[in-house]
Amino acid sequence: MKKISTHDYRVILCPFPNGVKGCVRLDSDDFASIYINQHLTAEEQRKTFEHEIRHLYHRDFSNNSSLADAEERAR
Repeated sequence: MKKISTHDYRVILCPFPNGVKGCVRLDSDDFASIYINQHLTAEEQRKTFEHEIRHLYHRDFSNNSSLADAEERAR
């Protein structure tokens, strides 16, 4: 299992449409940008961050799993 460090990602607060809490994007070097809705409460932002980190931990970008399976693991 890959260890995730703060050198592997950055967090960006940005405005999202209603209903979108966050997302994560990997670049070509596997560096992750975690985008979190700036309009969420601090608690919601924390939970969204943890959710997106779980996607990285489970390597959801490289294991060919379905979106439904990836979201279930990240809960």
